[in-house]
Amino acid sequence: MARRGRNRLIVPQARQAMDKFKHEIASQIGVDMNQNGGYLGHLPSAVVGRIGGNMVRNMIAAAQNSLAQQATSGLTQSFSQALSGNKVNLTSGYTTETGLPHEVEVSKSHLSGHTGNV
Repeated sequence: MARRGRNRLIVPQARQAMDKFKHEIASQIGVDMNQNGGYLGHLPSAVVGRIGGNMVRNMIAAAQNSLAQQATSGLTQSFSQALSGNKVNLTSGYTTETGLPHEVEVSKSHLSGHTGNV
């Protein structure tokens, strides 16, 4: 006798989305879920396992993509914040002899708090 309720969803509101997901995966591997009212008892366990395995594979890929996007956005945000903390001001004052600037002011507030003139 099969156990009932073993595969409980952590978020019960996701049941409809999970059923739709299961139907999409089944159609990708060539299984008609509408046959026999969604009953899969007539199929070999390898076929049903393939449906579940592909569902898990796709969910893991989605989670990895989500984590990668969070890490990337976090790095981008940290980088932007670090850059906004540094204020670099170049004062143009070129000499006629060298064509090089004679005064450059660099202010790095979060590193040392010092302002230097070159």
